[in-house]
Amino acid sequence: MAITQITAGQEGWLSTLNSDLSQIGDKVSSSTVPITAINGCSVTGSTVVYQIGSHHLAITTGSVSIGSALSTSNKSIDFGRLASDTDVGQGVAWSQVTNWAVGGVITRSGTTLTLTEENYGADISKGTYFNFMLVRSY
Repeated sequence: MAITQITAGQEGWLSTLNSDLSQIGDKVSSSTVPITAINGCSVTGSTVVYQIGSHHLAITTGSVSIGSALSTSNKSIDFGRLASDTDVGQGVAWSQVTNWAVGGVITRSGTTLTLTEENYGADISKGTYFNFMLVRSY
């Protein structure tokens, strides 16, 4: 008797739930911003910007093969250009050079992405691959 009273009038509960859940997909949109390699670098990666209501989440991932050597006097290289002025914030880069973990910072100025090596005290050869990731919420 109690179960009959609890479920009375709720025959369509599953279809009502599914109908409401299908609206979630309507509230999240995304766009992909490609990265174009510059300065002799080779880049695989992109930025995906998710919009959830009035909030944005930009996630940039990929890898870059640097187009020129980095040295103790020149630790930075502009490696990529975004197709639009997308706020990707700052991020990290990492690699392995002669059995050393090498870390770096990725910054954005306008549409240009720059890799700056941070912790390796010697030259890094042209063609060395760095993986990178940037996340920005606004």
